[in-house]
Amino acid sequence: MHPKHSILSTALLTVLLLVEMTFPVAALTQTDIVYTMDDTYVNSSSSATNYDGSGLRTENTDVEIWFRFDLSDPSGYYVVAASLWGHVNSYSGNEQYHVYESSSADFTETNLTWDSKPGYGGSLDSEQIGATGWYSWDLTETYSSAFDNSDSHVGYAMQGSDNIVIEDKEDTLGTGNVPYLNLTMMIPEVDLISPSDSESTYDTIQVFQYNTTDVGNIVNCSLVLDGVINMTNSTSPPENVSSTFTPSALFPGDHNWTVRCYDSGRSLYMIEPTARGITVLARVEWYNPSSSTDLDLGSAVMGGADATGTRQIYSNNTNQDAAVSCSSGDCSVITTNWSTVTMSSGQTLVAGFDCSAATAGTYTADFILTSTQDASADTLTVDCVIQAPDIRISAENITFSDDNPTENQEIDIMAGVHNDGDYDATGITVMFYEGNYTTGTQIGSNHTIDLSAGASTTVTQNWTTTIGAKEITVVVDPPIASNGSITESDETNNYAYKLLDIPMWTYFVGNVTGTLALQTEQNETVLKWNVTDTTESMIYVTDTDSNPDFASLIALSRNTLGSYMSDDFTELDAAIGTSGYPDSVNLTYTSAGSPKSTQSYTIFGNPATNVPTVNSTDYAVFRTGILWDSSDDEGNNQFDSTTKEDVVFVAMVNQSLEGQYGTYDYAIRVPARLKDLKGPDSLTVTFYTEIK
Repeated sequence: MHPKHSILSTALLTVLLLVEMTFPVAALTQTDIVYTMDDTYVNSSSSATNYDGSGLRTENTDVEIWFRFDLSDPSGYYVVAASLWGHVNSYSGNEQYHVYESSSADFTETNLTWDSKPGYGGSLDSEQIGATGWYSWDLTETYSSAFDNSDSHVGYAMQGSDNIVIEDKEDTLGTGNVPYLNLTMMIPEVDLISPSDSESTYDTIQVFQYNTTDVGNIVNCSLVLDGVINMTNSTSPPENVSSTFTPSALFPGDHNWTVRCYDSGRSLYMIEPTARGITVLARVEWYNPSSSTDLDLGSAVMGGADATGTRQIYSNNTNQDAAVSCSSGDCSVITTNWSTVTMSSGQTLVAGFDCSAATAGTYTADFILTSTQDASADTLTVDCVIQAPDIRISAENITFSDDNPTENQEIDIMAGVHNDGDYDATGITVMFYEGNYTTGTQIGSNHTIDLSAGASTTVTQNWTTTIGAKEITVVVDPPIASNGSITESDETNNYAYKLLDIPMWTYFVGNVTGTLALQTEQNETVLKWNVTDTTESMIYVTDTDSNPDFASLIALSRNTLGSYMSDDFTELDAAIGTSGYPDSVNLTYTSAGSPKSTQSYTIFGNPATNVPTVNSTDYAVFRTGILWDSSDDEGNNQFDSTTKEDVVFVAMVNQSLEGQYGTYDYAIRVPARLKDLKGPDSLTVTFYTEIK
């Protein structure tokens, strides 16, 4: 040992390497204490001696302390400050002690001597030591530059103008205050800024924003998308300034992303923060305009061309199995030509819609748009109107100029024809029938009318009545079997009928006044007077071609022998052609084969008994009976339809009584066909009066 060493008190210098810099508050830092280094001293007076394990001493310029540091980045972090700390156990004076950077670090504490020591440059830092205790020297500049130069080690020398003793790392002096390096390290950091974690978006083009915190040693950063590098920025990003990646459009679905950066100057330290999730939502939607605006296909005419229209479909991203389907409404009427397809990002296609003109009406249907990636249905409402005329005739629209006509009366049949549709109809044929339109007889000729939508008109046809219950049918737009020549929304209302009953009975009511005269055989009047009370006078009605013998009149249903003949009523119906009528003579006067009632009359002084009678009208005070002229019989002793004996309808006068039609003296019912009993006159009947 050099003799100067013996006079130095034992001292411990703990070495701390500290680099002090300004850095962003976003950076994370930590301090490491490093004891693993080489330390020894050399002595010019014993230039070939190695003093490892003998403490650390410096005396003026003849004895120097040497240190060597490993430049490996502790924990892979970036060292931003380095300080050498040593504990002085003894000293002389109050002098400055300097630290110098070695020109070479190719030595160890076990082989370094004064003769083998490398050279060094100027002072890096100095401390004035005038007491025992801890002291530090700043080595940041050379420590960092050596690191940046990719040196594996860096060496330093310490000397001063007087004597100090410090402890070495082996604690050979036994103080426990061994030297150490104090390293302040910044953790190279990459901050993911946006999009946020677990974000959901419809935007397929995403800008991934990040920020780096380092001291300029980040050499490149890459976007790692779904675990694979997507793109790389080889330019060193500025510290604490946002940088971005904008990859091509993302496929719909769940993705994860992070940014992987490399820090140079050490063993290419990789920084990669925890990945974030992002969900790219696919959207396929009705477009230009959106589904908030219904698609109106307009109107079409039934039986003509369909109503059609289109609406665009937009895909914001790849959408597989983009499908259009009718979810509700008139799906059988409104249809689409869309076929399921895969749509690419940004693609716009056109869906066509068709409203069938087969059936008139107002139609609405909802169509949903979906895809494998976009299961949320975008609903479009499609509307259309199919117009058509609707020519209608109904029973209530058929009226008559006289609701109670008699036979051979000329009346008007009025038919109210309506167009209930929403489209005009022209050239409408209107036909009138007596009976069903398929089997009956047409009344008059065809009528032709025009009806605008919603309009109506009345068509009039003249008709001469015939006896019986008549079915008057009106047909519009014939033939019914083939739905006519006009296409209508409703083909079932093109015919209707109304019943009109033309009774076989004609009713006569009136008053009877008379004058009785006494005349000679030469028809000279001897005396005459007015009859003021005609009660029990008789009214007789016969076919004009008949010439009844009033003295031979007997009750119909009685033969000349007075026996009951039930077939007289049907024989009379057969004689005058009224057998098929619901109010025939037989059905009117009999019940269960017998007369409903009978009455006796005195006919010009001759009794007539068992005369069948019924009410002349609804009032029982006036009744009508039936007689036949037995003098016309040709040998079978009864009335028959072959001989057609004279028939007389008879009623008794009841003066000034109230009847169905007011107050009068008589009322009598006569079959309208009585005039046809005998010829040649078939138009009239003849009244006879017996004044009493």
